[in-house]
Amino acid sequence: MASKILYVSQEIAPYLPDTECSKLVRALTQAMQERGNEIRTFMPRYGCINERRHQLHEVIRLSGMNLIIDDNDHQLIIKVASIPAARVQIYFIDNDDYFARKAVLTDAEGHWFADNDERAIFFARGVLETVKKLLPDDHAIYLYSYPRISTKGVTYFYNEYESASRRAYTEEYLLTFEQLSDVLNRNSACYKALMTSYSPKVSAAATGYSDVSSTCWALQYINTVTERKLMTGANGKFRPNDKITAAEVCTTIARQRGLSGSGALPAGVRAGEWYSDAVSAVYANGLLEGLSDNFRPTAAMTREDAMQLFANLLQADGTAAMSDAETAQTLASVKDAGSISADRRNAVALCMQKGLVQGFSDGTIKPQGTFTRAEFAKLLTTI
Repeated sequence: MASKILYVSQEIAPYLPDTECSKLVRALTQAMQERGNEIRTFMPRYGCINERRHQLHEVIRLSGMNLIIDDNDHQLIIKVASIPAARVQIYFIDNDDYFARKAVLTDAEGHWFADNDERAIFFARGVLETVKKLLPDDHAIYLYSYPRISTKGVTYFYNEYESASRRAYTEEYLLTFEQLSDVLNRNSACYKALMTSYSPKVSAAATGYSDVSSTCWALQYINTVTERKLMTGANGKFRPNDKITAAEVCTTIARQRGLSGSGALPAGVRAGEWYSDAVSAVYANGLLEGLSDNFRPTAAMTREDAMQLFANLLQADGTAAMSDAETAQTLASVKDAGSISADRRNAVALCMQKGLVQGFSDGTIKPQGTFTRAEFAKLLTTI
């Protein structure tokens, strides 16, 4: 019997970086839709989600309601998009107060946002109010029990209660691990625990790196760049807190874009070094515009220089440069805007406008500071 099934999740691929959760929800929704069920899925519209790339648009008839959280009114905005390959429709809960920031749950320094509890409440209430609008007034709503994971797979239970026309019954939906093979990490501690008679000790190195713990704020970003072979560690370590060098930045960009060069290098950069080919590729493709003078590949790259490179990437993809007036408006709220070099202001403003970089909790951008390798891993997953 076909059913209307609602999934509510904090993360779904491809809108956020790949994690076991985001990939599993993506697979579950597609699998249940392919079985003839009508699926609707909800997630928050975090500010780091690229609306243009994923073709989000507002649903006017569902938007506009005000939800009261802690005695304050917050407007509920509903947006929708579809995952083309799966034909699964995703509804996004949005609000400027809670979800406009270009981050998910933590700021640039890895600190949890103080209002995450209010954001969660707003999201949950937004889902309930929207579902009430989507369904007829007299439509009964039934909830599945928590999924149960066994050695066979993931089982969902659906309870249909007794009515005048039918007896009560329970349906089971089993998704086997074979069906979930594309998103299943058989090397994970969870999967290994299911397949053994004991609970093995969970390694602190959830990513395979001895210096990245399972509670690291950047874990999902490090996992993503590692899986995509954009950034790698050495000797079993990722060095998440090390400052990233210009050579490493160029290497990751060349890998991400599949770039190749002619062998030409910026003045002062020697051929034959481990990074020479990557620097040549980025240089040949015009991505070191404004950076090639006094380019020092082994030195830590400043935040404003990294933003210049990413602004070059954005413009290479067709993004228009910002006018001086737009730049001034964007940087008006940045407390240390005066410390941004004059020839980097437009690049910093463009990266902020596009959500690649957000300021720190104290309102600064720290242009003369540096990115750690963990912070840069996060940045790579958003462009």
